[in-house]
Amino acid sequence: MANKNDFSFDSYNELMKGIGAGLKLHLAEQLMTDVMTTAIRFDNPLLGDIMAVKKATTTLLKDWKAQAAQHKIEAANKEKGGSPIVVNAKEGIVIS
Repeated sequence: MANKNDFSFDSYNELMKGIGAGLKLHLAEQLMTDVMTTAIRFDNPLLGDIMAVKKATTTLLKDWKAQAAQHKIEAANKEKGGSPIVVNAKEGIVIS
């Protein structure tokens, strides 16, 4: 295994340009999970703050997914020429 660190932020940033916001939020949530695990392991005094950021990231990702589902339903309905559909993904309500 190589000891050399060949990570390039320029390459990473170039790769991330084409990735959607939902995937970026998912990656952020995974990174915050890793940070939280490390904070627990080393009894970091910032654990409470880290947990709050992790919770906020998870909530934001959930809301993003709900919004994406709403847009997908609206686009499909518009394509079919039907009446508007309202979806409240947080409460699981669909009204057509």
